Amino acid sequence: MRYLLAKIEKQLSEADISDEAMTATVEHILPENSGEAGWEQFSSDAHERSYERLGNYSLLERSLNGQQAANAPFPQKQSVYSQSQYRTSRDLTQYTDWTEETIAKRQAEMARIAKSVWSLVV
Repeated sequence: MRYLLAKIEKQLSEADISDEAMTATVEHILPENSGEAGWEQFSSDAHERSYERLGNYSLLERSLNGQQAANAPFPQKQSVYSQSQYRTSRDLTQYTDWTEETIAKRQAEMARIAKSVWSLVV
């Protein structure tokens, strides 16, 4: 997953990023554990459908992920994401909320970017 996110980040930011050299962690925006405080809008079924989708992942520095982002509610995570060097995380500050629909929309955009990364000329 980190490799895929690194390629999308590189395409977006045009930064010289490589998966091997980076120290970023893979951040679950919607936490892996259902029922976390601040995430009650996700039923257990909605959580199961959403937390492992591409649109729910981002790169985040290890120093920011741990206690600062962890399982915090989305508005609190956004203030952490705004400090990230990674555009894929900073762009998360543009969203007003984090829902199944938001995850699906972000995933579609990430898929469009990924398609341009791995396009084949025939």
